[in-house]
Amino acid sequence: VHIEDCANLVMYNNYIGSDSSSGTSDYGNAGDGIEVDCGTIVIGSNLDSTDDNSEGNLVVANNGYGIYLNGASATSATIHGNFIGSNAQGGQNFTNFGNTLGGVEVNASALTSLTIGDPDSDAINRILENGGGVRVQGTASNSTIAIKNNSIGVENETFPFSDQVVVGNNGDQIKQLVHF
Repeated sequence: VHIEDCANLVMYNNYIGSDSSSGTSDYGNAGDGIEVDCGTIVIGSNLDSTDDNSEGNLVVANNGYGIYLNGASATSATIHGNFIGSNAQGGQNFTNFGNTLGGVEVNASALTSLTIGDPDSDAINRILENGGGVRVQGTASNSTIAIKNNSIGVENETFPFSDQVVVGNNGDQIKQLVHF
C-alpha cells in the first residue's frame, strides 16, 4: 500500500502481506507493507474509542519495512494497535513472516507529533520477528515523539505484559537518529 499527497489518512483492519487474520500465509510485497507520506496519519485504529484495540492492521512478510512513514509532508502521525511481523494474536509466527528491513521506519523531517504505541495501553503495537523494531530518524527540534506501551521483540497477547517470551527482531529494538 503506497499513499501520498493526502490531507488525512486513517488506515485500520487490513491484512497486508497475508491472506487472512491468522497471518499464516505469505503473500508479502516486494517493497514496504504500508508506505505513507500525507498530512495527518493514523495507522491502526479509527480513534473512535470503540474497540480500538481490535482495529489494528496485520502487516507481515514484506521485503521492505512493515510500516514506512516518509515524513516529508506528514505533520502528525499515530501508529498503534498493529501486528507487525507477528501473528494476529501478537505472538511468534513460526514461519518467519517478519518484515525484512524492519517493523516501523519513520523519516520524521516534517513531523511535529509522532506517537508509536498507545499512551492509554488499549491498542499497543506488537512488533517482532522483523529486520529491526522501530527506527525514527530526521526529527526536527520542535517535534514531540512518544514511543510508549509497545510490545517490541517480546511475544505476548495482553497488556500489562506477563509471561513474556523473548522473540526479538534481527536489528535494534528501538533506534532514534536525531538531526537538527
